[in-house]
Amino acid sequence: MNTIFGTAIFKKDFPFDGPHLVAASAGTGKTYNIQNICARLVAEKGFRVDEIQVMTFTEAATKELRDRIRKVLAQFRRYLADGPDAIADARDLPRLEKLAACVDANATREIALDRLNRAIMDFDRAAISTIHGFCHRVLARYAFETGSSFNMN
Repeated sequence: MNTIFGTAIFKKDFPFDGPHLVAASAGTGKTYNIQNICARLVAEKGFRVDEIQVMTFTEAATKELRDRIRKVLAQFRRYLADGPDAIADARDLPRLEKLAACVDANATREIALDRLNRAIMDFDRAAISTIHGFCHRVLARYAFETGSSFNMN
């Protein structure tokens, strides 16, 4: 990624405080950048996958995000555990090297590896959904507070 944001997310002091909105035209690297943010939040900051809310517009985009985030977490775990020789596709190495450099600056590889293992095991609980799926989940979870039906389907 040669975008400003795509470069900034690999800086060791990237500000993770608060929400991040990644909005751009098709083919500009939104999914790539979201994968990297998720990997850093898990490995460096210790977030569980169910604590990171990722939203998009369509079911197809949700499925792609879910698949690609899971893939980068697994690749990153493999890279930290077994080194660059364990990565089958050499095109992924530059990203993994940048992620590893961020981990080296902000956490230990052992801690990051434990966090990535947990994320992969818990990935079915990842909060990756469409906007309407997120709203439905919130309304169902907080039915009393929101005055919505307790039997939402």
